[in-house]
Amino acid sequence: MGKCPFCGGEGFEDTLLYGGSCPKCFGEIPGEEAATDPGEQVKAQQAKSDNRRVLLRTMIPFVLAIPAIGMLFLMAIGFVIWNRNPTVETMVFDDVEEFDYAIVSAPDQPDPEPQQVATAPGPRNTAPRNVQKVDAMGVPVVEVKSSAGGIDFGGIGVTASRDGEALSDPTQIRNMLQQKMQAFGRQLKQCYDKRLKTRSDLEGRWKASFVVLETGYPDQVRFKGADMSDSEFEQCMVETVRKWKFSRISRPQPVEKNWRFRN
Repeated sequence: MGKCPFCGGEGFEDTLLYGGSCPKCFGEIPGEEAATDPGEQVKAQQAKSDNRRVLLRTMIPFVLAIPAIGMLFLMAIGFVIWNRNPTVETMVFDDVEEFDYAIVSAPDQPDPEPQQVATAPGPRNTAPRNVQKVDAMGVPVVEVKSSAGGIDFGGIGVTASRDGEALSDPTQIRNMLQQKMQAFGRQLKQCYDKRLKTRSDLEGRWKASFVVLETGYPDQVRFKGADMSDSEFEQCMVETVRKWKFSRISRPQPVEKNWRFRN
């Protein structure tokens, strides 16, 4: 007589042979001739293995794309670094250009009209001709009128680009700025002469800072007094410098220059 392997009960021959539940302990007897069944645990393990295999197959394209993405990222960084504009240092002109005021006009006297003496007009498309001009104080102002009709206040002998080509060599740019500012400086003296009529104690050193753009025009113009400050005088100089025209350059160039005005 067969016995239950769990509770030891007897009289369960059919259950022991074909499998089933023990009527006493309700234990599940597999049975000697029952069909082979891996059970729920084996099925769960198989399903988990299948899911892992599917996940790995799905991730294969992403894993293969990681090196390509990294290469593109490095190429982008290299492109940015390679094309980054180098920092342009400010060109500082340490020499201090001085202007003395010799004669002060009375406040109630109007300024004399400028006199202009011009040479006889030459044929078109010829070499530049000089136009002699004097300012309100009788100071000669040198202007060079080109054949195209424009006026270059830079004076004769100023370094210029060939065939309109922008200057790129730092030495050439510095020489051009130096010569141009020497010619332009007399215009600042006119601001000083005008302001001195209402403020007789105005004198000292002023530092100009501006950026010459690729077109040759100044930008971000500022004047700061080292010894004293006068907003009206400084604003006049700012407006004057904004009208200056330098030669064309290949990149914006910061500039610092000192001017001294003495009464």
